[in-house]
Amino acid sequence: MHDVDLELLNIGAFVDQADVVLGRVVPISVAPFRMFESRPVPLDELTAVQAAMTLREGDADSVLHAISWGRRQGRLERAFSCHEITMYSNDIVPEPPPAATFHGEVPGRLRELLDAGLNEFVANGVMVAEVAVIAASVGGESPVTIGPHLTAVLTDSRVFSAALAHCVAPENGAAWRKLADATASPVSERCARIADLCEQRAA
Repeated sequence: MHDVDLELLNIGAFVDQADVVLGRVVPISVAPFRMFESRPVPLDELTAVQAAMTLREGDADSVLHAISWGRRQGRLERAFSCHEITMYSNDIVPEPPPAATFHGEVPGRLRELLDAGLNEFVANGVMVAEVAVIAASVGGESPVTIGPHLTAVLTDSRVFSAALAHCVAPENGAAWRKLADATASPVSERCARIADLCEQRAA
């Protein structure tokens, strides 16, 4: 391995992450032809350097030893890799099991979506999309800022299908166009499709 700069597809994996992370980069079929396989793990710089050195030596198993040493030295907190911190309650993590339930009062909009037949995972994704539309409507740099969060949910075909039904208000066409410009394929095409539907309703 060498010290190189790689451009990765922005799928939201780096949102709210530290400056130093450990992640696996995989090839994909759209530009820039690389992305994180899953959400990378935040590390301290020394542990990251030690982990990278073991990879350069061809000993992938020793990465775990480098991380374990960082934990024993107190540079990494207990369960440091298990956090799911994100601004809009979405993350690139496996869907929770069907038995998972909300604790406490369910927000009004979420209740509406659940009552419409969506499950909790898809309903959350629709709400993220709705926040993205609000951000895009405000203007400024908001569409670029919200783009990774929108990408993290709209790549899921179930969320996209739900957005086609629940996020197509006539007045939102322009916002979806902005979001299409602020995201990468295939999400940009999905945003454009939603914008088409909004504009058809406005006609």
